[in-house]
Amino acid sequence: MSALVPGSKILGTVTHVEFDAGLCIGYCQLCEENVVDELAEAIENNVQKSASSYDNWSSDDIVLALFPEDDNWYRGKIVENGANGLLVFFVDYGNTETVNSGSIRKLPSLLKHIEPLATKCVLVDETPPNGQWTAEQEMAVKDKLLNQEFMFEIIKRSPQGFSVRMHSPSSSATSLDTLTMQTVALNSCHQCYISYTESANKFWVQLQETENDLIELMSQMTDHCLSSAEPLGSPRVGGYCIAYYSDDMAPYRSQILTSTSDKCLVQFIDYGNSESKSPGDLMKLPPKFMSFPVQGIRCCYKATKINPNKLEDKLQELMASEGGVKVKFLRRSNDEYTVEINEVEQLEGNSSMSNSQSEVQHDYPVSSLPLNQTCDVCVCYVEHPGCFYVQLLSSSDTVNDLMDLAEEEFVTSRSLSRVSPGQSCLAKMSDAGIYRGFIESTGSSISVTSVDFGFTETVDVQNLREISTKLQSIPSQCVQCTVDLTKMSFEHWSDEEINILKGFENSVPLVSMVTSSRGNVYQLDLYDTRDKDIDRYLNEELLGVKKQGKTASSYKESARRPLIIRRIQIPKPDVVVGNTEIVCVTAVHSTKQFFGQLTKVPVDKFASLQDTLTKVYEMGQDAIVDGEVGTFCCAKYTDGSWYRALITAVTGSSAEIMFIDFGDSCTVPLSSLYQIHPSIADTPQLCILCQFQKQPVNLSLGDLQSLMVDKVVEIRLLSKTGRFSLALSH
Repeated sequence: MSALVPGSKILGTVTHVEFDAGLCIGYCQLCEENVVDELAEAIENNVQKSASSYDNWSSDDIVLALFPEDDNWYRGKIVENGANGLLVFFVDYGNTETVNSGSIRKLPSLLKHIEPLATKCVLVDETPPNGQWTAEQEMAVKDKLLNQEFMFEIIKRSPQGFSVRMHSPSSSATSLDTLTMQTVALNSCHQCYISYTESANKFWVQLQETENDLIELMSQMTDHCLSSAEPLGSPRVGGYCIAYYSDDMAPYRSQILTSTSDKCLVQFIDYGNSESKSPGDLMKLPPKFMSFPVQGIRCCYKATKINPNKLEDKLQELMASEGGVKVKFLRRSNDEYTVEINEVEQLEGNSSMSNSQSEVQHDYPVSSLPLNQTCDVCVCYVEHPGCFYVQLLSSSDTVNDLMDLAEEEFVTSRSLSRVSPGQSCLAKMSDAGIYRGFIESTGSSISVTSVDFGFTETVDVQNLREISTKLQSIPSQCVQCTVDLTKMSFEHWSDEEINILKGFENSVPLVSMVTSSRGNVYQLDLYDTRDKDIDRYLNEELLGVKKQGKTASSYKESARRPLIIRRIQIPKPDVVVGNTEIVCVTAVHSTKQFFGQLTKVPVDKFASLQDTLTKVYEMGQDAIVDGEVGTFCCAKYTDGSWYRALITAVTGSSAEIMFIDFGDSCTVPLSSLYQIHPSIADTPQLCILCQFQKQPVNLSLGDLQSLMVDKVVEIRLLSKTGRFSLALSH
């Protein structure tokens, strides 16, 4: 689901309309139609497996409910238990209906983790002529909007929901004040400059072939700023402008990421880096400078066994390369490309990568898995939980047909005249089956990898044949997966953990959901729901065996009871001692210390995190069963919103928690704390505890709070013990 930030546009459908005084409230499915269809299919497949109905339902329980008008099952949230049945809010559509208790089922865990599809919106263009809606006007609006597709433009977020403006679905998602991104063909190689690096998962490159065009644009902008530049006026988050970079005092095309009354964080879009600016320093970006595509191409390095620190150091080093680097663009997700770089691939030690993560690239089209959607899979080959392969159950007929076609073609096809790494072929493997594959390596023996099953074997040359163009044009039928993108090598896994996953190899179908990806590798949540008595979340076992000291047999015995909680860790704040950071002061608890929220996190990423928190936890999660200090969790703050938190102290049935993205603390009942979900654990903590190097004099705590809270300040990090010692830049 796209991040809903002011200025963004997304195609969607109105599923329910309500009227509140002079407002028109619409519940809208802001997602692709196939997402709705796949959820409906998943519900249909799982409703018969879910627990039978019972009468002890409570408010806020998340359930499957039978909608009486169409006799279909939908996800819902119980609002109240009334005399005539249960009042249920259907979270994917927005309507509320009374449902008989016999038509309620427990919602399986795998369906609970999918975000609600209905987003509450204020439809700003729908207003009553006389300030109040009449029954006739309400009916006319419903007839016009319900089940119709529109292009929704996000205006702002308000207590009533997102304020949106609706356009015809044929309206362009872009406008005159929107720039296009530089695009490249997949699997193409280009000489590039690395313009800015945050990490191996986030860096920017520029095409060397457009270098002269960018230089000419910069020259024209310099002349413009010296002669006719106009002040921007009121900055708009997501809007474009011209801003000077402090290091070279040259003007650059920029986008506003965050904005307060006295500070704006802008990103220099042709390079990738960001800087804090005063609103008065920003200038309008004329249309004549907006036709040239954005030259900063955001990249993520492909899945690799290179040490992450070594990889990042190499990327930083290559930024200084005058001749640039050769980049291969492997895959695209939105505006981010997964890439490999020749100079990185030559790193010492990379040649020792396992077959599962080989540098050898095959020429078959690659299959993919949808993000944040459930699908039925078969685990077809397991090296370890950090590297295994799955096939979609829906492709089983295709796999069988491919095996038959390969066997027929093998009989008449010619032997390979020469063998080289990456070469596509047909291979007779040890089970006498004929498989589509590619040459993994040559030498004293020939290794061949099956593109439809993932395994690799040594094959005699006489058991290799040429493959036809037609058979090679069909996408590979398996995809490489992991349960943790940070643990993709063998040494992270015990025999017990490996055996748990191997127990499902080519035997028990699983339900999966992609929670993240890197290159062509997908991080999965795995569920065993083979019958109504089993609702088993395998990740808790695979990622908890060593940490909890449990054996595989103990998990089998407890498979139908609540599993051990996975100790999910949230990365520490992404800061380095010695660097300068821009922070928004969120809390001042003493005259020596304050909490600062890092502003370098893109506003759309922060908004997406908060939106995901709200949607995931309003749907319900398992409560924490213990209250150990140091456990990450999620909790509601006094404003009624959900936030990420850390347990800092426990007394009896209460816990003191700190909200890690804001710095505020409070004491809450342990029963109100919920397990952190992996989908919101990837983003590093956004707040840092800061201590003045020199305590401000003649200022009380109240003075400091009035002076600093909600203000954006620039700080220099001097040292770190339990907190950061710093100096204010100004």
